[in-house]
Amino acid sequence: MAATYAYDLGSWRTYSLDSERVGDQQLEWLQADLAANARSCVLAYWHRPPFSSGEHGNQSDSLPLWETLNSAGAEVVVTGHDHNYERFAPMDAAGSATDEGLREFVVGTGGTGLRDFWQPEPNSEVGWTGGYGVIKFELSDAGYAWEFVSVDGESFSDAGSEACH
Repeated sequence: MAATYAYDLGSWRTYSLDSERVGDQQLEWLQADLAANARSCVLAYWHRPPFSSGEHGNQSDSLPLWETLNSAGAEVVVTGHDHNYERFAPMDAAGSATDEGLREFVVGTGGTGLRDFWQPEPNSEVGWTGGYGVIKFELSDAGYAWEFVSVDGESFSDAGSEACH
């Protein structure tokens, strides 16, 4: 399992997962670690987005990761792969909006050629293809805040906050 590990960041449990080769071994490890390290706030990140309005679209191979995290009550998934920025409403594994679901951020704005959106996915709240930038998270014991910071000279921004489940 390349690039698969977990660590604590304050009161948060954070996972780096491998969306290139999702299989039983990684899913079993993730389920066991979530059970052994129960937290009220959980964030995970990996490469291929299960939901995306970008050129590559939804990457269903990563849905088992989403399902496992969603079942454990996790909060946030950060992905890349599509070269744009997109924020989704909290969703379940079927892509239906729910307050108890995971919120996904697709942040592929780090330096290679940007791409337009193809077709807006349901529950996409914000999308931007106009420039480069990064996402900043502030994690607290009870929730998180996010801010997309575009490079100098760009006018786009996206910010908000949520409580943990």
